[in-house]
Amino acid sequence: MVRPFGLRDAFFVHRLQKRGIWLAVDQVLVHAHSPLWIALTAPIPWHVNGMATYVMRTRRQGRRLDGFIQVRRRWDRAEADLVFISPDLGAERAPEIWHRLLQYCCRKAGDNGVQRVYASLPDDREELGVFREAGFSLYARENIFRLKLPTMSGFLTGDGIRAAYEVSDWQLRRLYMQHTPRLVQLAEGASGGDTLPPFLSDVDWAVVQNYVLVEDQEAYGFIQVLSGRDGHLLRLWGDTMDSERMSRLLGWGIAAAREQSMRPVYCAVRDYQGGLRALLEESGFEYVGQRARLVKHVVRPEQVPVGNAVPALEPRTEAITTVSGLGVGGNEGGVPLPLRVEEQQFVMIVKDAHPARQPEVPVAG
Repeated sequence: MVRPFGLRDAFFVHRLQKRGIWLAVDQVLVHAHSPLWIALTAPIPWHVNGMATYVMRTRRQGRRLDGFIQVRRRWDRAEADLVFISPDLGAERAPEIWHRLLQYCCRKAGDNGVQRVYASLPDDREELGVFREAGFSLYARENIFRLKLPTMSGFLTGDGIRAAYEVSDWQLRRLYMQHTPRLVQLAEGASGGDTLPPFLSDVDWAVVQNYVLVEDQEAYGFIQVLSGRDGHLLRLWGDTMDSERMSRLLGWGIAAAREQSMRPVYCAVRDYQGGLRALLEESGFEYVGQRARLVKHVVRPEQVPVGNAVPALEPRTEAITTVSGLGVGGNEGGVPLPLRVEEQQFVMIVKDAHPARQPEVPVAG
């Protein structure tokens, strides 16, 4: 049985938090709190700070199934991030515990208007396998780098670099779409024409600084600096093979972070951002690990009036489409162009993750 966290579960969470996995790497690097603190500050799931904690304390076939999961909603988007899950997979029957917690948490997320649930976890085959069985899809990998030696705070000097609010949303959207694979755009819900890029989302657990490199009224690069009590996290967007522009943005980002505090500086690099690793190593960063980013598209069931559910029963006159009207020999007959291969794969992933009327799985391996 999975249910929301209550005060009677405080000792239970305190005990289990010692062996679990963080699923929100950004927050851990910048401003981490213990899972118990998170649970105690969110007594009502999805309200106050957008957090929710769900616990499972049950017995099956004579053995205990104990665990808990935490999730945080993104305030300005219909999205949520998984934050923590316990126990780790070294515990007895942990895959079954994970599957039950993930299914319950995603169902509750959908009930609260969330359309996409994200997770960042170590790039481990066993852990990825459990998440995939729960309906999650891998859409990107990223490497984490840390600045090796502390440096003195520099001056924010950079020709053409300005605050993001001075640049139009259209330019930032175009920059994101030009340098982000289509599959990642679909996963991040940013493929719509009016949807803002994910890097413009607000967070309440860090100080956010966004800067854009502009030349001749065109945006050529973007850097985001997330700062908190534990450290700073940098992310870059643009033509990552353009080492000159990326170097200017990186130097600006490091200086902006150092003006906040002398805490450790990290940089996250996606697997499709070629060229940044060499630049980071030349700038004094060292590789510390790899993470996998996953998403699950949540489908929320809605009640439809019976009269609207069977419109085909109403008598009506329809045109008959003949074979000759299909334009088999070309695309002149109005036949839609086929989706690209990666779009077909992504659509199949979403369909497989959310089949219609799929019965609830009692036990997951």
